[in-house]
Amino acid sequence: MGEVYEVRDRLLNESVALKTLRADLSFDPELVTRFRSEIQMARRVTHANVCRVYEVGVHEFADGGRPPLHFFTMQLVEG
Repeated sequence: MGEVYEVRDRLLNESVALKTLRADLSFDPELVTRFRSEIQMARRVTHANVCRVYEVGVHEFADGGRPPLHFFTMQLVEG
């Protein structure tokens, strides 16, 4: 359903995990809702085995030719 990347937060100068909803799923309202539910559940849980969620967003591309990019950033766990 999604893809995860290691990225560099330029403001904080640290590595974080970036999870995106696959572009081919971005127009399906049910899957977007499931993606957001995953974020909401992760934010409610505080446990050593659960990654912390930092930021949530949607990037709209200026050209309009691509679907919106739904994403969230979270704690990067090595390994």
